[in-house]
Amino acid sequence: MSIKGVVYSEMKGNYSQPDLLVQYVAQKALFPDTIYSLDSGGDPKVIPQLTFEQFKEFHNKYYKPSNAKIWFYGDDDPNERLRILAAYLDQFELGSTETSKVQYQKVFKTPKRITEKYSVGGHGDFAKKYIIYLSWLLSEEKLDVETELKLYVLDHLLLGTPASSLRKILLESGLGDDIIGNGIEDEYPQHIFAVGMKGLSKDDVRKVEELIVKTFKNLAEEGFKLDAVEASMNTIEFSLRENNSGSFPRGYL
Repeated sequence: MSIKGVVYSEMKGNYSQPDLLVQYVAQKALFPDTIYSLDSGGDPKVIPQLTFEQFKEFHNKYYKPSNAKIWFYGDDDPNERLRILAAYLDQFELGSTETSKVQYQKVFKTPKRITEKYSVGGHGDFAKKYIIYLSWLLSEEKLDVETELKLYVLDHLLLGTPASSLRKILLESGLGDDIIGNGIEDEYPQHIFAVGMKGLSKDDVRKVEELIVKTFKNLAEEGFKLDAVEASMNTIEFSLRENNSGSFPRGYL
């Protein structure tokens, strides 16, 4: 018997990519006590176990107006807005007002180390297929806007350009093929920082970890050059002024 499906096939593809797989493993490890310990797309090993009844129950429980937030913008008549909205919402019964509340994850007192295996192709140097991925949960609650902005500047100083402090040191180390990780990630309620390298030999895995930690310690003691800070701030400011969301909608500000 073969199993097919759009989401199932997509997630099988994702889990076959080492760069994505290591992110899933790190996410699960960083948020063990929250809903973010689960992959929103679904683990292809578990997807076939989902029944249609379970799918319907989940949809009925969470996909409803009482679990939604609705924003308006513009200078049109508020009463007309509500009239249009009521035409949709009046089709629903009130029912349960239970909503999905995401809990915040407590930070760890000591580091966690996880080893995971992944499939490799049949060609190439198998001795240099190791990956290291370091992730930090940066707070136990949502950050204020000023702290967020500081983190974006710091992220650019560390990884934003080929000349950025951490990126330059890792690329010039000769230890791996390339850098992985997106630095500051803000799509979760709590910010994280993630960076690593792929294409490593087994002996170089610990060397990369030590190099990253050493670089952080040196920067914490010595700081960044003033011209580098100004350049990063200018880049972030221009990005905010441009407000270019690419192929995605701008959403709300």
